[in-house]
Amino acid sequence: MDFYHGAHEPLPPGARLTAHWDGWEHLDREVADAEELLDRWRPAGAIARDDCVFLSSSPEGTQAAGGGPAIHAVRPEGEPQASDLGWYGAFDHRLTEAVDRIVDEGGEWDDAGGLLSLLSAGEKAALRRLADGYWSGRRFDGPSLMEYRAPSATVVSVVDEAGAGALGAFPPGASPWGAHML
Repeated sequence: MDFYHGAHEPLPPGARLTAHWDGWEHLDREVADAEELLDRWRPAGAIARDDCVFLSSSPEGTQAAGGGPAIHAVRPEGEPQASDLGWYGAFDHRLTEAVDRIVDEGGEWDDAGGLLSLLSAGEKAALRRLADGYWSGRRFDGPSLMEYRAPSATVVSVVDEAGAGALGAFPPGASPWGAHML
């Protein structure tokens, strides 16, 4: 299988891509909480979303999944793990509904653990089921786009320097996987 990665600018062949996250704190709170909750339910052996390079199996998929405009063919280092972003989008949507309910009821929290304590048993079960689906690598029954996580990757070539030919089926702002994916 061929793999691709979107970056903000073209990278030279041979460049090594590694995780460069400095934590979810720089993201908006809802995104950070979603990422932290999803990670709490990450199974042993699964590559963490904050410790990976995100890949796609097509140039079009890199931007639909939120990658930068410069698209590169890459060679993963280590075995990539697949997850369907449909599960992520459903997780994000369900969490947003729960957060809206909690806020409407006057609930407050400081971190994902605090948010977790305010979720109803039904909300926790639904979110856990969606998180398990994401980590399983199974296709989602609905809008579906596979992303792949690898510990690192090496750039083989630049496929599209500006991303002009790879916007895919979802224009900016229209991703079914959550607004923060773009």
